[in-house]
Amino acid sequence: MCGRYASSASPQDLMEEFEVDDLFDGLPGPDYNVAPTVQVPAIFERRVKDSGEVRRRLAPLVWGLVPSDVARASRRSSLSSSIGPMAAGS
Repeated sequence: MCGRYASSASPQDLMEEFEVDDLFDGLPGPDYNVAPTVQVPAIFERRVKDSGEVRRRLAPLVWGLVPSDVARASRRSSLSSSIGPMAAGS
């Protein structure tokens, strides 16, 4: 089962609501059916090492979860499928 949600706030609204300092280009527009693996606007909060100042930025983030065992399995299968044609041709 995959979870979905709506993302309808504009970047300007998010910047005002969360007092964002930096805005990244390429933010996705409103989406009323956000599915896993789709980019969504996200707010990141970081402390600047030198000054200790806390800054917030609005940037795209890919939403979703890939369990670690699935990620390992997909790497193995892509490796074996890329080696297979070479082994068959020799």
